[in-house]
Amino acid sequence: MAKRLRRRFLAVSANPMIPLFDATAYLNKPDLGLPRCYVPGNSALWELGEDREGLPTKIGDLDPTAFTALNIEHWPLPERIQSYIDTLALWRNYHPQIRTGFYAMVPMRDYWRAIKGPADPAYKQWQQGNDALASLAVAVDVLFPSLYTFYPDPAGWVKYAQANIAEAQRYKSPVYPFLWPQYHNSNANLAYQFIDRNFWQLQLETVLGLCDGVVIWGGWLGNTRLAWDDSAAWWQVTKSILALG
Repeated sequence: MAKRLRRRFLAVSANPMIPLFDATAYLNKPDLGLPRCYVPGNSALWELGEDREGLPTKIGDLDPTAFTALNIEHWPLPERIQSYIDTLALWRNYHPQIRTGFYAMVPMRDYWRAIKGPADPAYKQWQQGNDALASLAVAVDVLFPSLYTFYPDPAGWVKYAQANIAEAQRYKSPVYPFLWPQYHNSNANLAYQFIDRNFWQLQLETVLGLCDGVVIWGGWLGNTRLAWDDSAAWWQVTKSILALG
């Protein structure tokens, strides 16, 4: 199986449109040879100090040139689902040629319910919550589920990733999960530490074996941008898998 996956990755990477998108923010980062994913957040979408309960006011000021994952996380779902749909319509008025979705909104990112398996009542409850988001899922061009790492448990991460990807794929839209080569900051013991090279390889292989592609986020330590490190284990693994040189 590993050899078949490896051949697939090599074949894909020979395609001009490599299915791995760069959304990292490292300082002094060179051209990685990857297509970009633009991820405008609150500061790009609203003026400083502006009430963010209304629709974004700066969409018309932006000049996106790439695949876009709008990063609006403060509107609760499903209560504000229409606000997301209206924001997407507003975005398309200005940027109709840009394939766009929302970071992490559909499906609802879930770890503990996802790893229980489809027969468990908690898993079914999670699916019902995702069913309530169907109108948003079909409105976007792309789904960007978040598959960040919370625990040093590769087997648990794979179950969590497979379940979240399966939920995204129920909507029949292209799926490009976000991966981050550092532990999520919600885990106080591991926050922002880089995951080891084998775990990162497993994540890339899992996602690229199941999805249309992947978006890599990173380059932050809290609110501080990290300097680019060409020798970083995660980058060496990424180059190897995608045959980037």
